[in-house]
Formats: sequence, structure tokens, C-alpha cells
Amino acid sequence: MTPGATSSTPTFREVSVVVADGEVVGWNEGGGTYVPDSPTTWSLLWAHRAERLTVAHTHPGKGMPYPSHEDTTTFAAVDAALGCRVDWLIASADVLVRVERVGTQW
Repeated sequence: MTPGATSSTPTFREVSVVVADGEVVGWNEGGGTYVPDSPTTWSLLWAHRAERLTVAHTHPGKGMPYPSHEDTTTFAAVDAALGCRVDWLIASADVLVRVERVGTQW
């Protein structure tokens, strides 16, 4: 249990999901407050790179889930390595946003 949590307090675990052409093809349950790099996730992205790819991950709390610097550098590196733009989504407890690059800015 998360320190300070009670049995009635939900604990947060950051997760990600990979969707290819509208079908969930995999997910990563993360390491608690972040989703670590995963060879399995990379293999899924590479195997489905010719399809429309969407990757969604969670941020803690409610409200607008702005991408972190780590998020945007990861998004840029994955897009460059795959040779295509992935649809990147971030969800908080009550908001879902699509993060889009315009030129070199996220």
C-alpha cells in the first residue's frame, strides 16, 4: 500500500496502453509514479509501426494532464525511431488530452 494510504484510499499507479488500428495490443503497468522504458512495449510499437498507433498513459490526480519534459522527449524519440507520428494521449482522473507536435514544439 502507498505510504499514507488507507484501505479505502485508492492508490495511483501510472500505466500506459498501446493501440494499433483501434485494437489494444499491449500495456505497461509502470513502476508506480512513472512508466519505465520497456523492451516489450518497444517491440509492440515496432511490430505495428505500419498501422495507426496510439499510446496513452496516465498522470496522477485530476485536471489538465500537461506533458512533462520527459514525456515530450520520449514522444519525439519514438516518433523519430519509428519514422511516423504516434497519437499520444495523457489521462488524468477526469481529463483526457491528445498531445500533438506542431513543428518542433509539443
